[in-house]
Amino acid sequence: MIDRTTPQSRRKFLNSLAAGALAGGATPKFLSTRERNHIHTLARQKYQSANDQIQLAVIGAGGMGMADVETALSIPGVRLVAVADCFDGRLASSA
Repeated sequence: MIDRTTPQSRRKFLNSLAAGALAGGATPKFLSTRERNHIHTLARQKYQSANDQIQLAVIGAGGMGMADVETALSIPGVRLVAVADCFDGRLASSA
């Protein structure tokens, strides 16, 4: 049998467990605040790539197609480059 000179109660065990959990939970917060001071952000690139602009082509420029085109063209960086439709009237109105 094991002879314990200082018996540990459940209450003492839970208190020490809670204290350890609090200390362990607070440690990453202190470390992360120190690391935040050393974060450096990179500057954005100054040039504009050909991939920075979306080129849009439409096949079937009916009512729904033209509504979609108007919505897409309202976004900066989108450009309409081609339209195809069987009806000349729709083709002329899309230009």
